[in-house]
Amino acid sequence: MKERISVLGEKYGRAILRPIATIAVALVIGMLFILPTGFSPLKAYGIIFKGAFGSSVGWLGTLAKATPLLFTGLAAAFASWGGCFNIGIEGQLYMGAMAAALVGHFCGGLPGVILIPLCLIAAMAAAVLWALIPGLLNNKLEINIFIMFFIFNNIASLLTDYLASNPLRGELVGVEATGRIAAQARFFRFSNYSDLNGGLLIALGLVLLFWFVQYKTRFGYECSAIGQNATFGEYIGIRHARRSMLVLTISAMVAGLCGAEQTMGVLGRFYPNFSSDYGFTGISIGMLANDNPIAVAIFAIFFGGLTYGGQQLESNSAISSDLVRVIQAIVIMFISADFIVKKTRAKRRNKAREKQGREGA
Repeated sequence: MKERISVLGEKYGRAILRPIATIAVALVIGMLFILPTGFSPLKAYGIIFKGAFGSSVGWLGTLAKATPLLFTGLAAAFASWGGCFNIGIEGQLYMGAMAAALVGHFCGGLPGVILIPLCLIAAMAAAVLWALIPGLLNNKLEINIFIMFFIFNNIASLLTDYLASNPLRGELVGVEATGRIAAQARFFRFSNYSDLNGGLLIALGLVLLFWFVQYKTRFGYECSAIGQNATFGEYIGIRHARRSMLVLTISAMVAGLCGAEQTMGVLGRFYPNFSSDYGFTGISIGMLANDNPIAVAIFAIFFGGLTYGGQQLESNSAISSDLVRVIQAIVIMFISADFIVKKTRAKRRNKAREKQGREGA
């Protein structure tokens, strides 16, 4: 029993310490970029964290910035949990945002109790359809899904840009955007001084739902089995291709909700290129959180605080808020390196097992 507790403690200790160490190293490297400005790095970080977490206004701004990252982080984490690395989240959220904007605008005569769910369903459906094309091409024709997702991310950005700039352009003069969605399609806001809206409640509800599904249900166990070892999953009767498509579908639905939250809660219409790399930041958050939904929420709030606090830093010093992007990029670089090392080690272990199996036969 003691040995089991020791093993579990070591496992979860590494899972907790690794992301914390990654962020700490990124912050230290970030100091090196502050030093040439002549500004104190500690004072700079003090402004960032005080601005993000030191007041009610700061918390409102932080949570507003964290909300889209909650959606994309959950989408990435759940996909990874089920053995599907969804790097198409950025394109999926663009398609979801456009779908929500069109339904909210053209179906504006409907009451809010019908229109809001309809917008959300449209956003999820558009994101799923956009995700299933690369997914099916990978399953049926074995086309590299990573390349397909990257291509579809760019296509989604360009396609929605074209639609908002030309055939679906709204009433704003000189502004490339769709028409405004109906007032009854908007999420409520927690404050007139913040973009924080009802989408946060949906995101937090999904955090609890995904935690329950992943750790307390048979479906979650089966997804975990496929994610950790596809061969073992097939051995115990789980069809990998079918399950991975289902996981990708759920992940894409959450990505679509991210786009809907921006359209219905923040922007009020679709604007081209509105995303501040929410999809790719969400992927890094999911990897930092080791696919745990509760940890996703924590890291999303942290990254949201960095973004909002970085804006406060820029307004109170000569340091650009791009410093936050540098820190995030460093975190992503370390995560990517760790991911590559893990995959390489896993491949070596599998090859060693196959070799042992052949020699034993």
